[in-house]
Amino acid sequence: MFEIIQAVFSAGVALALLTFAGITLGGSVVACIISTPLFVIFSPVLVPATIATTLLASGNVQGGTYQKFQD
Repeated sequence: MFEIIQAVFSAGVALALLTFAGITLGGSVVACIISTPLFVIFSPVLVPATIATTLLASGNVQGGTYQKFQD
């Protein structure tokens, strides 16, 4: 009797988790569909901003490294 209750409960939990996984997958697909055109439209701004941010961050890290070894 306990095994039957356990199997029914496990099936219900599995169904709930599959439902949540499906909702998450659907939301991810919708988000990708919506955000892809925005990335294409704003890419002339995003690419130079990414390059500048990367250079600034690496410069700050390198400057901090030099400061550490000079003390």
